[in-house]
Amino acid sequence: MAQESEIADDLDLDFEHTWWRKFVASTADSSLALSARNLCQYDITNKQHSFCNSLIIDTKDVKTLYTGKQYEGAALYNFGLSARIEKPLSIKLILGNYRAQFGKGLISGFSQTAARDGVISIKQSNSPLLYTPNGIASNIELGHHNISATYSRQHRIASLKDNHITYLNKYKTDKLGKTAETIHSFSYGFKHDLLRLGICYYDQNYQAAFSETHTQVPEQAIGFYTSFDLGKMALEQETDFTSEAVMGSYSTKYALGHFTNQISFRFATGTQFLPYSRNPFLLSGYGANRELDWLLKYAFTKHISSSVDITVNKDTQNLKVGKQVSRIWWDFAFKDRTTTARIKLKGLDRDILVLSDSLFIETIPLHYRVELEASHNLGRWSKFSYRMRYNIEEKSSYSKNSTYWDMIYSFRKKGNSIRVGLVNWNTNKRISLSNSGILNQQFFLGTDTRLKLDLQRNWEKMKLILSYEQSLRNSSICQVDFECSLAI
Repeated sequence: MAQESEIADDLDLDFEHTWWRKFVASTADSSLALSARNLCQYDITNKQHSFCNSLIIDTKDVKTLYTGKQYEGAALYNFGLSARIEKPLSIKLILGNYRAQFGKGLISGFSQTAARDGVISIKQSNSPLLYTPNGIASNIELGHHNISATYSRQHRIASLKDNHITYLNKYKTDKLGKTAETIHSFSYGFKHDLLRLGICYYDQNYQAAFSETHTQVPEQAIGFYTSFDLGKMALEQETDFTSEAVMGSYSTKYALGHFTNQISFRFATGTQFLPYSRNPFLLSGYGANRELDWLLKYAFTKHISSSVDITVNKDTQNLKVGKQVSRIWWDFAFKDRTTTARIKLKGLDRDILVLSDSLFIETIPLHYRVELEASHNLGRWSKFSYRMRYNIEEKSSYSKNSTYWDMIYSFRKKGNSIRVGLVNWNTNKRISLSNSGILNQQFFLGTDTRLKLDLQRNWEKMKLILSYEQSLRNSSICQVDFECSLAI
């Protein structure tokens, strides 16, 4: 069971852009020599159109990646050029927008888990909205050893007051000021059979000073990573020392028979994370916390499994509404060749949700959530799926609780596919579907029922997708998406 965070960052709250997030998420590494994609969305209600496009030129040793987006007159783009040499050394070099990962991402990273094949990894950035370093990144592998160096300099968006930084925005906008940002880092990794070790030095500075001490991000950091995996037992840790604080993430996992037991502990003494790091906490968006998580899984049979996940987070500087919060999550799943079913029961403190959405302030102290997902193959070519969410937020008036459901019928055969279904939601707060990570996360607010239709036609080197969405409560709400992909 994935350990999902209950805290949505700034990018998640911008739920109007869900349509193109899926496009960006699917612009992954390609083995095609040339791949071009363009998506056009037209909002009939507001008479607005948006574009998102990508171009990938991939040869044996060099790959060029461009992604762009035009929305409400604003043009955003990412560009990167990567080269790889396999002999006599394995060398990867990226020019342009890049993402770098060390260990579990507490200093710099794009994932909360370390790479399976090493300690250090770099990749091209494929999101034109999200801020990423822009410069040069290199990664050299020689036997068991891995060395990486990065350098970035750019003028990035920041909230400024009297020429002082009050906040570093994670996504691009033309409504704020800019400040020069310089970053360089050096990392070393070692991997051999069951053992992985790593050390990272990270340095950054900004042209403008920070307005307050508690808003200042650390300028330097040094991190240490260790992983020891015996198969049925694994130990992993990362400890980082910054110019402002200390932070760490530790976990141990043990499998015995049908049981899998995992215990994790995470802490940070400072209030701010590094700008391109991953938040290690599941229940908090601030740095000064201690968090303990216990995950227990049990496989009853080959097709039936269950798990329990208990998380407790304590704010060590009392920056949140509540000083200590907790969550418990029970999961039961069935899966065979034709049918998949899963039910989740979750209980969590209100103060966790208040951190990212103030609409929850007046709700009950303890929230309960029920999630149900099921799918069944109707023969060789078709499938029916159903999802349901019910959030108990008001016991005095159950009509104020949040609900969501969708039912989808899909048919796929010989390059043609059809998906048709209904989506319904009713909420005064905010209800989310977050099973696929940030880029695929969807948010719903208000009340509506919508008809959705997706048509897709695949040829050997070309793909066309037409999506239509119509509100059944308000005939004026209608949206059409068209995507064309070409590969040579």
